[in-house]
Amino acid sequence: MKISELTPPDGYDKDLYELVHFECFPTKIKMTKEQTIGLLGTISKVIAMDEEKREMFFEDLGKIIDEKLGGVVERRMGNIWIVYKAK
Repeated sequence: MKISELTPPDGYDKDLYELVHFECFPTKIKMTKEQTIGLLGTISKVIAMDEEKREMFFEDLGKIIDEKLGGVVERRMGNIWIVYKAK
């Protein structure tokens, strides 16, 4: 999903709160090979992999990051700021 497509959530009690502000901040984070693999190692599906397959996955991914991406992965993400006011 693109940041420009994000909208405020509907799941709040509109009788109690008023939406005051909604803003998205795009961010780019550069991560090393080690940081990327470390982050992927926290994902349940990766943790659940057979240990040998997981190690092969990390090794292959590390090679791709080094050879194709120059050792750095750029991750695009966004932070959202939502402000509500009690009625």
